[in-house]
Amino acid sequence: MRKLLLKLSFLIAVLILLNFSLWAQNESAANKTIYSVETSYSSNTLVYGVLDHYAVHPSYNANLDIQLNKNFNLYLSPTSLGNSDSTNHHSTSEFAFGATYQLKLNENLTLTPSFSHFVFSKNTTALSAGFNNYADVNAGLAVDWWELNASTGYGYGKTTDFFFNLASNANIRLDNFNGSKNTLVLQPGIDFSFNRGSLSLLSDLKRTSALTNIVKLYPNLTVNDFLTSTIPAIVTFRQQHPAIVATVNNLLTRKRKKVASGTVTANTPLSSLVPSTTKNKIGLVSINLFLPISYEINNFTIKAEMAYCSPTNQNDTSDFYATIGVAYSF
Repeated sequence: MRKLLLKLSFLIAVLILLNFSLWAQNESAANKTIYSVETSYSSNTLVYGVLDHYAVHPSYNANLDIQLNKNFNLYLSPTSLGNSDSTNHHSTSEFAFGATYQLKLNENLTLTPSFSHFVFSKNTTALSAGFNNYADVNAGLAVDWWELNASTGYGYGKTTDFFFNLASNANIRLDNFNGSKNTLVLQPGIDFSFNRGSLSLLSDLKRTSALTNIVKLYPNLTVNDFLTSTIPAIVTFRQQHPAIVATVNNLLTRKRKKVASGTVTANTPLSSLVPSTTKNKIGLVSINLFLPISYEINNFTIKAEMAYCSPTNQNDTSDFYATIGVAYSF
């Protein structure tokens, strides 16, 4: 299955390059290439649909979008994610590139398949780099000022996961805002995120079958026992999985104070840190409220967004975060 997906990914990449070549040769005024560059800063960052309860992850992002015609886009996007290595003290980097193709089925309905590939810095944790390819299909319905989007995606690489999102938002455009030629856009909405299992930042513990086996063998093992025990099986595990050891350590010294599951101490049972959600079951991960506001001045766009993430897993954290950015199209 994995080899087949890799071959399909390679085929899609080849087709993208061929289409790019053809469109470059036959570009006309009706299909003029449009370039958009954007940079943004977020006070915190969603990872797999939830906020990390170990630490706040501010992020800096840049994006280059190339619209080859009204349907086909390519993009390149580097991101720096703060407090995201195995110690939760240093930044890691991600570079993403991909393509989208928009099919307009009728006046109100669009279908948009997309594909993305990710390259991570060496200090990125196994969780963040769990998969480096992502294929997605989004169905969008727009009626007057209201929009509804449903998307399903599949990530694969070192691990695999299915995702599903359902989002609804208003799309309010105020042209000639305040007597000027500029436009103010408001898009308040709600988003429901689903995936296979509970992809919180504890899911790296759940995914490690060796740790699950240790918990089964030693059900009364505490966090302190796990970190200091001289039992050969536990010592071997600590040597083989330093990132997991760092994760457990971070629970004792985390930067975030607001945690639904309460304070983890040295005497906390290790078993309580392993989510019990079945991996193969699709479940609701989080409900997100968002309020994006953009102000368009000719080719410039100033953007700001307030968002609130409410996870369904008690081990994760509800919180507000904000994003600001600026974009330019030419």
